[in-house]
Amino acid sequence: MFCTGDTVILEDLESEGLGTYRSKLVEYTNDTFIIEYPIHEVTKKLMIVENGRKVKISVVTKDQRVFEFGSKLLGRKLQQIPVLVFSFPGEKNTIQIQRRKYVRVETFIDVKVQSPKNEFVPFSTTTVDISAGGMAIRLPHAHTFLSEREISLQFKLGMRDKSVQELHVAGIEVNIREIKGEQTPVLSVEFKDIHERERQALVRYCFDQQLLLRQKR
Repeated sequence: MFCTGDTVILEDLESEGLGTYRSKLVEYTNDTFIIEYPIHEVTKKLMIVENGRKVKISVVTKDQRVFEFGSKLLGRKLQQIPVLVFSFPGEKNTIQIQRRKYVRVETFIDVKVQSPKNEFVPFSTTTVDISAGGMAIRLPHAHTFLSEREISLQFKLGMRDKSVQELHVAGIEVNIREIKGEQTPVLSVEFKDIHERERQALVRYCFDQQLLLRQKR
């Protein structure tokens, strides 16, 4: 289910407003979950936590599934690196929060769109939403939709740790639709032949946006 190196996100359940910490899974058993020392996503400081502290753990697997479970710190160990040992309720007691292949989040990102075959005039627009599998963009009225046409997309992702990821990806036009509240048609784009590094950046961005939304509620 989980693999060494899976991304782990921790949220302190006993204190509000502390933000989230990021770590990597080292190993797990039927009742323990062992991770590297977590680092705060903004301050980059190590997580200081006492035994028994209650946290929520989210795990992003290699195939972009996301699981959550409640846990508490059991202790510390020194393996090849220092690690923290948390309680684990068992695989059957985790909650999968990703209900589709890729989590889609509403977000406003500037995008430059071009045609590799010079089939239309390049244009700049913004996203309606995005996932690791594609995006929906606001379409200029002058652009003529053509199903399965290849396009080139250039955009930047602003991460929670203040870093910026610039992506250049290929996509294909899937469909066009009208959305209430939008003044222009919306074009759905599916990413094509995307590199794993870019896919992981998108997964991380979407997951971070979900966390931000949850904290605002």
